[in-house]
Amino acid sequence: MYIGEVIRRVQSYCPSEYDTNEMYLWCDEVSSMLAIEDRNIFVKEILKPDKEGRVLLPQGVGFENVISVTSEGRELKKEDLRNQNTNMVSSAPIEVIYLKPYSPIRTVTYNGDIGVDKEKSQLMIGADIFKTGDVITVEIGGVSKELQVFGATFNGDGFVVDVSDVEGLPDSGAGSVSRVVTDKTVCDAPYDGMYVDYIIAKICMYQRDFDTYNQFMTSFNSRLLAYKKWITNQLPQAGGKLKNWW
Repeated sequence: MYIGEVIRRVQSYCPSEYDTNEMYLWCDEVSSMLAIEDRNIFVKEILKPDKEGRVLLPQGVGFENVISVTSEGRELKKEDLRNQNTNMVSSAPIEVIYLKPYSPIRTVTYNGDIGVDKEKSQLMIGADIFKTGDVITVEIGGVSKELQVFGATFNGDGFVVDVSDVEGLPDSGAGSVSRVVTDKTVCDAPYDGMYVDYIIAKICMYQRDFDTYNQFMTSFNSRLLAYKKWITNQLPQAGGKLKNWW
């Protein structure tokens, strides 16, 4: 289910004073829990050391996310860096396998001057906040259009964003560019209803309606438990060994 559909269902079932951005944060709470505890995604990357033999982990990846590090066919242990021999320098590529951190829902908006190059199908803005694959809504002088982002580069004066067809937009002017939230729930049907249960429970908790809060949290926990059982049977399992058996 798309996160936008989750929000629409919540607003239909339980109208409240809480806005969309707050509900995105509550969706992040559910997604991050599932991504870290149950729906793990592992990534393998080859990193190139610098001249002193050091490597930088990918952005957002902490030491605790690293599963294994291998260099020249030898697995390196995760140890306190203060205990390492700093004289050991190697330029060999290093293979790192890590647990992919959860990326929160990006709700970014640029407000300011916007230039439009219709020949190259580009926007010129003053912030580097959009990524390849984003769907954005551009509004200039009362004219609005939804576009796809194909890339963004810095040209010395600002950021050039390659987008789909910009026909119909003014050549320039003050306006806004907002990312359309196209994220999906971490789990699929029939378990994705837990997002709706969780957000309504949060609303009821802050409204001090604890009876209704308990009802929706019971429903949330029931769906979560069912999802954990299902995912345990579907994901690959590590091989097991018997110790002290004779």
